[in-house]
Amino acid sequence: MTFLKIILLAGGLLVADVHAEACQVSAAATTGVAKVNDIDMSYAIEGSGEGTPVLLLPGIGMQRIDWPRELVDGFVDRGHRVLMPDLRDAGESTHFADAGAPDFAKLFAAMAEGREPPLPYTAGQMAADVIALLDCLQMDRVAIVGFSGGATIGALVALERPELVATLTLIAANSGTPGVAIPAKPDLFVGLPQPAPGESQEAMLERRMAYARAFAAPDAPWDEPRARRELERSLSRDRDADAPQRQGAALLALGDLRGRLSAIRSPTLVLHGAHDPLLPRQLGQDVAKVVPGARFVVMDGMGHDLPAVLMDKIVTMTAELPQAGIRE
Repeated sequence: MTFLKIILLAGGLLVADVHAEACQVSAAATTGVAKVNDIDMSYAIEGSGEGTPVLLLPGIGMQRIDWPRELVDGFVDRGHRVLMPDLRDAGESTHFADAGAPDFAKLFAAMAEGREPPLPYTAGQMAADVIALLDCLQMDRVAIVGFSGGATIGALVALERPELVATLTLIAANSGTPGVAIPAKPDLFVGLPQPAPGESQEAMLERRMAYARAFAAPDAPWDEPRARRELERSLSRDRDADAPQRQGAALLALGDLRGRLSAIRSPTLVLHGAHDPLLPRQLGQDVAKVVPGARFVVMDGMGHDLPAVLMDKIVTMTAELPQAGIRE
C-alpha cells in the first residue's frame, strides 16, 4: 500500500476566509438538507435533551450514518441532541465528481513550490460548511467530537468561531508534524486491494472490508458481520470512489498545523488508538502539546477506528470536559 493512498485519511487545517451564506433549512427538522456555501449539506439530528448539543464530524470517506450507535445513543441518553452531517463530497451532500481523482504529483509539487494546490475545494471550505450548518440550525454552542480528518475540521471551527465550541474531543488527530512517517505500520497495508476503474459494488465492499480490518486493533475483538452490514449500508448511499481522495487531498495540502492549533482555547481532549496503524501516536501527542491545557489519552483496544466497546468511555470523557466557557 503506497503512502499516497494511505495518507487520504490524514487531517489538516487551513483558516479560510469563507463565511456562511444565506441558507434554507428548518431548525426543527430531525433530518434534512441545508443549502450552504453553494452546496447541499445532508444532516441528521437525534435526541431532544437540553444538554449542550454534540456535533459529530466524520473522517475522510465517512458518512453520517457510520457513527457507532453506542456513541450516538450514549450522548442522547445523557440528555444531548446529536448533530451528524455528511461533509461535502460524502454521503448525500454535494459531490464533486466532475473533478475526478486528484493528481497527487501536482499537489505535492505545488506544496513544495509554495503555490496553491489544484483542488476543487479546501479544508477551510469544508469547515465553513459546518459553521454555516450550525448557524442554519441555530445551534450557538456545541461540543465537537471529530474523528481523523473530522478532528481537523473541528479544530478549524474552534479557531474560526470559538464562541460556537464548548469542548473539543479529537480522535485520531494529526498535527502534520514534518518528518513523521505515515502510515505508522506500512506492512499492514501491503497487498491490500486497490480501487479499479469500473469497480463493482461487491469488489468495493470487499476492498473496504480489508481496510476496515487493517485499521482495527489486533488485540481487540472485531465484529466482521457488523462491519459488513455497516459497509453495505454505506455503499447503498455513496459509491463515489474518488470522493475520499478529494477530501484527503484537501486536508493533506495543509502542512504543519502546530502553530495554528496553539491558538485553540476550547477545553480539548485528544484521543489516540494505542494500535493506530495509520497515524503515529506522536501526531496526536503533538496536537495535545500545542493546544493549551489539552489532555492526551491513549486508548487501548483502538486502532484507526471507533470500536463499539469504547464508545461509552469516549462519551464519559467528553462529558467530563469543563464546559463553563472558552478558556482565556
